[in-house]
Amino acid sequence: MDSLPAKVMEHDAKIKGVEHRVKDLENEVHDLRELTKAVAVTNSNVKQLSSQFDELHQDVKELKEIPANRWDKVITAIITGVVGALIGAVLALILK
Repeated sequence: MDSLPAKVMEHDAKIKGVEHRVKDLENEVHDLRELTKAVAVTNSNVKQLSSQFDELHQDVKELKEIPANRWDKVITAIITGVVGALIGAVLALILK
């Protein structure tokens, strides 16, 4: 049988090992908490960037429509001019 002092020393060594493992686990938990906070901040930033991207996308879409609207106005002006000229020519022939 082992002597009592030997058992006490063995238990002390085991306790020190367990204390060391607990301390390591506490550090890991702390690191995980810090990582969780960083992920939450990153998630918030990504949401903000996504919102800004949506606004930018809408602005670009509106800017792309401007030339199309101008082109429609040019075509309308040309058609109006041609129709006006034709009506003027027909009226000139009728009134002659």
